[in-house]
Amino acid sequence: MIISWEQIRQVIELFSEEHFMIKRFYSDYEDQLSTYSTLGEDFPVLYMTPVDGVMGYTQNMLSIRFYCFDRIIRDRTNWNGVVSDTHRCLNDLYKFLQSPNVELIDTELEASILPINDATMDYVAGWYMDVDISLDTYSDCFIMIDGVPTFDWYNKIDFIKYLTCDDLEECDTFTDAIDNLQEQIDNLPVDTNTYTTGATLSGEIIEFNRNDGVTYSVDLGPVIDPIQTDITDLQNELPNYLPLSGGTMSGEIVTAIERWTFDFMDKLDITIYADDNFIIDEIDNIVDTPTITIEVNDVSYTLGDAIALGDKIKITSDIASVVKMKIIK
Repeated sequence: MIISWEQIRQVIELFSEEHFMIKRFYSDYEDQLSTYSTLGEDFPVLYMTPVDGVMGYTQNMLSIRFYCFDRIIRDRTNWNGVVSDTHRCLNDLYKFLQSPNVELIDTELEASILPINDATMDYVAGWYMDVDISLDTYSDCFIMIDGVPTFDWYNKIDFIKYLTCDDLEECDTFTDAIDNLQEQIDNLPVDTNTYTTGATLSGEIIEFNRNDGVTYSVDLGPVIDPIQTDITDLQNELPNYLPLSGGTMSGEIVTAIERWTFDFMDKLDITIYADDNFIIDEIDNIVDTPTITIEVNDVSYTLGDAIALGDKIKITSDIASVVKMKIIK
């Protein structure tokens, strides 16, 4: 149940961390936008700011504005790419908020989206999107006060206290119930001559043997069946909870999966040295569609081959581009 701004912020933060393109996420008032636009060097940035809200009896509503912006280079040759990429990021967010596992906005909701430019910020451009997010409301049990206020029109406002550990002893109903239970326990028959000697489990039935030859059984089905149902439901739901960055479920267990980003915008070859044993599993294009060649210790590398600690890795792109590689350690 999502009832607060902070819960929404955490959902958006998770989306930003798992998204391929979004590099940073902030939430603050709109007048702080220009401050964050000049911080750091990683772009695009997703920025979340409140607009207004409505309190309802069965549902609350928050209107939230999402900015997505990226840095424009001095000659503005990347302007079209920035506008396209930031629009795609907001569209991904819009689809995410409507997805079955989130459902923060109605599937029929049409969100308005408008362009921004660098007129008021330092060489950044992008878009902003306004959406209305529905929040679950709650009963007065959630109100953080000591008791529920009631009005005594002839005297003063009084508070009806909840039953707590401090005043249990003053509740006659509770103390009478405890005394009655203790009396029943005291009057239970005690037989020290009979006792259980062993038990056998067969399927969902456990059978006990007593020293006097008497056997009795207990059916564990009512306990086991709901647990098995929960396990089955969880197994069916697991594919829906894969991270947004992708992945498959199989019997193979790996130590770690990392994704490394390589920027060839200024230089077309990069040389690094392996800090661990790993393989390069796949390459995804982020900016443009380059042809990537990899050499390990000056020998052509094929995706999936092993790379050892200390190996020299030279990665070359035929054009200015940015790619992301999936690394399995």
